[in-house]
Amino acid sequence: MKYRLIYEVMDRRRRADRRFLYDDYSFGRRPEQRHGQPLGPLWIVARDPTGGRRFWIVEKNGVLELSVVRRDEMGLDHKMVLKRRCKTQREMAALLAALFERGGPAL
Repeated sequence: MKYRLIYEVMDRRRRADRRFLYDDYSFGRRPEQRHGQPLGPLWIVARDPTGGRRFWIVEKNGVLELSVVRRDEMGLDHKMVLKRRCKTQREMAALLAALFERGGPAL
């Protein structure tokens, strides 16, 4: 599996927190496409209610990107709190693990 390290971190978080969910739209798994364009080889949207965050993990033009927005108690997205690019999946997996270890809403 190409993004094994990233999926391992996501699955570890899901086992630790049953409220954590993610949808994997990678490799065209989503029936409808955004603006008629393929979503790309990696496209994960995660909801972390315990931490009050939503994550987008995508690969664009060979670069891994992580975007994190703060969510309120009603599950509505608010302010972007983090946008980071990573060169390798190992770097992305380490960044995600660090964010999940912190738990809670503080980044």
